[in-house]
Amino acid sequence: MLFGSPEDVRGSMREMIEKVGGGEGFVITPTHFVPAKVPWENVQAFFEAVEEFRYY
Repeated sequence: MLFGSPEDVRGSMREMIEKVGGGEGFVITPTHFVPAKVPWENVQAFFEAVEEFRYY
């Protein structure tokens, strides 16, 4: 999330959810911490993508 645009983050999240989604117990997290320099727009894009693509 540190590099790239919100659209990049959104696309990556969609791809990851499609690849590993399915079944039960799938937990999505950005990482164990978010570096201070990550643009807020990318953090928002992460959570918006999770909300949109969580049903695969």
